[in-house]
Amino acid sequence: MARAKDWKLVRATADDRPHISKQFLTGERLSRGEATFMREFYCEFRAGRTQFVDERYPQAIFDTNFKALGE
Repeated sequence: MARAKDWKLVRATADDRPHISKQFLTGERLSRGEATFMREFYCEFRAGRTQFVDERYPQAIFDTNFKALGE
């Protein structure tokens, strides 16, 4: 998908924030689970049990023909 020319893409992870300690991150990883931890602290959106859109068809949400996935 093309990004508008006047947009600027910025990605910041927990590693970019010196006030977030490794100890804190270890605790968060253990308490939240890997998928949630990576989403919240490392901008990684991974497939999980509760995902709404099939990961094989990420563009399907933009399909205006409303075809069933896999057709």
